Amino acid sequence: MNLATLVMMPLLGLTLGTTDVHTRCLDKPGVIYKIKRLEGYFKRDSLPQRLNNPCSLVYNHQRGATKHRSGFAQFMTPRAGDWACQRQVERMQIKKLSLKRAWNYL
Repeated sequence: MNLATLVMMPLLGLTLGTTDVHTRCLDKPGVIYKIKRLEGYFKRDSLPQRLNNPCSLVYNHQRGATKHRSGFAQFMTPRAGDWACQRQVERMQIKKLSLKRAWNYL
């Protein structure tokens, strides 16, 4: 278990004794809000806010996104960025990624 996982777990309400960290993480209401907060989306003039990219997704030919010089995806509207964030969380859930592996996708 890496440092990022240990830092994220308490912020998402998880403990080391959790048997299915992945499911509890992604099924928990508000997980996208918590990701936005951790990525600094609510800070004025932050990069995620300027790029309408609340989850700080790296550009990977997402629908409606262009590649910013930073390498992150830039969305036209906040709603498009929210949709991409939600879709990414759903994909992690479908793939049944562990929290440790999911952290690398965000």
